[in-house]
Amino acid sequence: MGGGAASRPVWWTIAAMLIASPPVFAQRPHGVPPGLAKKGQHSSSGSSSTSSDSSGRPPVTGGQVLPGPAVRSFGAWLDDATALAPGEAWFTVSMQRWASPDLRGFDVPVSDVSVGILPRLQAAASIPFTQYGPAGATMAGEVGDIYAGAKLVVRDPSDDRIGIAAAPTLEILSRAAADDTGLSRVNLVLPVNVEWRSPFGRAYGSAGYFTRGAVFAAGAFERPLTDRWIATGAVTISRSTQPEEASAAWGLSHQRVDASGSASWIVADRLVLFGAVARTLSRMDLDATRYAISCGASFDLRSTGRSRPPTRP
Repeated sequence: MGGGAASRPVWWTIAAMLIASPPVFAQRPHGVPPGLAKKGQHSSSGSSSTSSDSSGRPPVTGGQVLPGPAVRSFGAWLDDATALAPGEAWFTVSMQRWASPDLRGFDVPVSDVSVGILPRLQAAASIPFTQYGPAGATMAGEVGDIYAGAKLVVRDPSDDRIGIAAAPTLEILSRAAADDTGLSRVNLVLPVNVEWRSPFGRAYGSAGYFTRGAVFAAGAFERPLTDRWIATGAVTISRSTQPEEASAAWGLSHQRVDASGSASWIVADRLVLFGAVARTLSRMDLDATRYAISCGASFDLRSTGRSRPPTRP
C-alpha cells in the first residue's frame, strides 16, 4: 500500500527502485488456526495439572476454570504511511507454504488488491484460500482470514520528516480459526503506520490492536540493491490481551516474535515478482511458525502517471 511524492531529486532515484515492493496486507502469524491448535494440544503447565473435554471449554486448574477464550489469539500488521494515487490499482497473486510443530499448510491462491480512491486515501482487500492438516494426513481446505479496509495518510513521508497513516480494517476469520475458541469471526484491526525515508532506503512500521484480543508492533527496513532488486527485513511482535494464566494452562506463549526477509524483482514497469521466508523467533509452541515460504507477482492494473505499487516486506 504505497506511493508518495518526493521532495528532493535524490528521492526520485530511490522511489524508482522501490516499485519492486508488492502489496502489504495483514502480516498475520502463519501457523495453526487457533481452533485446530486448541484441539490438538496436550494439557501441560509446569507442575500444575490441567484438563479439558471435547466441548471446547477452557482447561481446569485447581478445580477452577481459567478465564478468557480457550486459545489466546495473536495478530500482526505491517504497512507503510503512503497511499496510491487516485485511480491507480495493483493486483497481487501469491502462494505460501508453512509449517508448525504439529501441522502444515499451503495457502494458494492469495489474492490482494489495492486501489487509490482519493488523494491520501486507498482501499485494499486480501482473500486467501488455505489448506492445512497434520503431516501425512489429507489436508482440509477453506477460504482463509479475509481483510478489507482503507488507509488514510495523515502526513506524507519524505526524506526529512516521518509520515503517519491510519488503516482501520475489517477482519473476517476462517471457520477453522474461530471454531471452539470463543473468538468472534468478525473483528477490527486498528493500526497506526509510520514511515521514514533516507538516501539508503526507508524504514516503516505499524502498531495497534486486534479487537479479538491482541496488540502488536512491527517494523521493516527496505533497501534497493540495484535498479531492479530490493531487499526487505522485518520483525513483528504480538501479545495476547487475555489473562496470561489461560495461555500458560494450555502450554502456550503469551507473546510471539516473528522475523521475515524478502527480495523483489522489477521485471517490467507494471510487473513485479517477489519471494519471502519467515520464522518464529520466540518459543516454538503449537501454533508457532517453523517456516513460511512465499512467492508471488504484482500487476499494475491501472496506473496514473508514475507507476509505483504498494509495499510489502
